[in-house]
Amino acid sequence: MSDPGPDDVRELSDTELAAIEEKFDEGAATRSVTPTFGKFLRYVALTFAVYHYLTAGFALPPDYWHMGWHLSGLFILTYSFYPLVKSKTSFDLNT
Repeated sequence: MSDPGPDDVRELSDTELAAIEEKFDEGAATRSVTPTFGKFLRYVALTFAVYHYLTAGFALPPDYWHMGWHLSGLFILTYSFYPLVKSKTSFDLNT
């Protein structure tokens, strides 16, 4: 195959680039949540961060307690933001 020449390459507009990004960027596809549930998730995330801060500096609980709290916080935050079932519209960006 030959390399594309300068005539084969064109500049993409901002709207074309945004459409490509929206189509292929799965990292930005999160579930939209209600404001009340968003406040709850913020509380869970802050509690999770404070827990890790305290256990890193002051006292580490037994391994099974630490692993249990860590995994429960991780699963709550992960599964609340990403859809459980993929559908045609589950990864639509809600901006």
